[in-house]
Amino acid sequence: MRERRRYTHLYTRRTAINVLRLLWVFAIFWCEFAVFLWCVSGCGWPDKHFKKSEYRAKPAHVLIIADPHIQDVQSTHDHYHGSWLNSLSRLLLDINIRKSWNAASWLQPDAIIFLGDMLDNGRGMMNDDEYAQYQARFKGLFYSRDLPVYYIPGNHDIGLGPPRYFSDQAKKRFREAFGPLQQVVDIGNHSFVMLDAPGLVDEDYKRHSEASSFEAWPAAKGGPVAFIQKISSEPPNYPSIVLSHIPLARPATAKCGRYRESSKGMRRGAGVGYQNLLGKDTTHFVLQSLKPILVLSGDNHDYCDYTHKTSGRPNVREVTVRTFSTGMGVKQPGFQLLSLYNPSNKRKTRTYDYRPCFLPNQSKLHAMTYVPLFFFTILYIGYVNFFSTKLDNLLPFTRQPKELSPLKILPPSSPSFTPPGSPRIGLAVRKSSLPALSPRHSPRASLALSPLNSPVLLAAVEDDLSVYETSPRRSASYPSPLGVVLSTADQDDETAPDSIPLPMSPQPFKARTTLRKLSKSELGSLLAYFHFHFGFIPPSVAIVWIMSDSKFVE
Repeated sequence: MRERRRYTHLYTRRTAINVLRLLWVFAIFWCEFAVFLWCVSGCGWPDKHFKKSEYRAKPAHVLIIADPHIQDVQSTHDHYHGSWLNSLSRLLLDINIRKSWNAASWLQPDAIIFLGDMLDNGRGMMNDDEYAQYQARFKGLFYSRDLPVYYIPGNHDIGLGPPRYFSDQAKKRFREAFGPLQQVVDIGNHSFVMLDAPGLVDEDYKRHSEASSFEAWPAAKGGPVAFIQKISSEPPNYPSIVLSHIPLARPATAKCGRYRESSKGMRRGAGVGYQNLLGKDTTHFVLQSLKPILVLSGDNHDYCDYTHKTSGRPNVREVTVRTFSTGMGVKQPGFQLLSLYNPSNKRKTRTYDYRPCFLPNQSKLHAMTYVPLFFFTILYIGYVNFFSTKLDNLLPFTRQPKELSPLKILPPSSPSFTPPGSPRIGLAVRKSSLPALSPRHSPRASLALSPLNSPVLLAAVEDDLSVYETSPRRSASYPSPLGVVLSTADQDDETAPDSIPLPMSPQPFKARTTLRKLSKSELGSLLAYFHFHFGFIPPSVAIVWIMSDSKFVE
């Protein structure tokens, strides 16, 4: 009996709702938080190369992030400007970037470098207050405590090409918000040469229009060409790593390695406000002047690992870092981990190592988790409702009354027993099995408060027994879940003793009726219903069941 009750409770609506709640809580926790940490947990710093030669090596760790592209009001198409779709798109992208950043920051880097395009519309026409709020939103998403953070400009930050298309205050605002357009920073005994790639392209256009070489070109004061020439004449003390937002030139058939999502390589292209690759002459000028050991770039939004061949010196690896944003046309955003180890500045072997780290595919994750779970929720609720209905209609009626109820009818010799035809029917049970009755009709005074309990009963107290009787003065009928109508009635007796009535139903029937004939199957269905769904049998239902086999019921 207990096993059957336990089995039946699995199909109740309350159990179904609790199971679905747990499933949804787990799904949301996994998709919105845990999966990011799980992806990052598999991305350790590439320190094995150094610890093989020196067991106690402690490399410097640099986190490289490219193209976050924080959106603003003007970042979407014209027909979306100011609409709720624009606001929703920005909100979802900000939430995703914040989750990605929280996961990436668990790696505890020593420094952070952004490879440009921090703002999707930093070059746009806006006033100073709007730009201040814009860049403050970016720094709020990428909040880092007590860590050095460096930025290089991208074409979406300061513009590229004719200035009439962009704000003339873009470069000034970038300097105030993010720092110099170009600089040299030492990290882990390595010199990071940070280039103003959009400015270098603009100056290259001018040089090319005059058909001048870089050696003969009168470089603009403080411009990118002059900056590179200065570093070439005064090389840094440590190995150089060049940072450029725009990748260096390469053949159209160049392969990008196994981590690239697109099957196509990087190809040259240019337009208003962008250029995919630096020119061939510019690339040669940068590599020969700066002599880097590594080049890190962005802008392409996809991963690419390419080796530049140089004459008279070792080849140079260039890594184009994948975008950090889910809205830039890639399935899995990512970032780059860079480990540096050059303790004495005389290390003859490679002093750096790197590896990409990719974040979860949010679109696929949501499609594979939320959509099936949504349809499962609908089907599960429908199944539980259908099964509950079928269970009510298919209950077995094979159990014997003596196995289901400990109640017993008082013998005819008992002073509390009423013979057939009398207006009162008595049932004796021990006081411990039912709550005490209250003359104030307290809701806790009786089990009759349940709308599923049958006739209204009265109680008279004996030595060790409580006798519950039907009242001649107050009668009511209650429909059972199986369509059987139970009623209490007495139309003849006007001298019934006073007794304590149990609380009536909230809507008692006014007419007084009599107990109609009930078939054996109807009574069995009613008894089984209470036993399966509530775990107990109301006393009044048991009375009718027992009397159905006796001479007291017609």
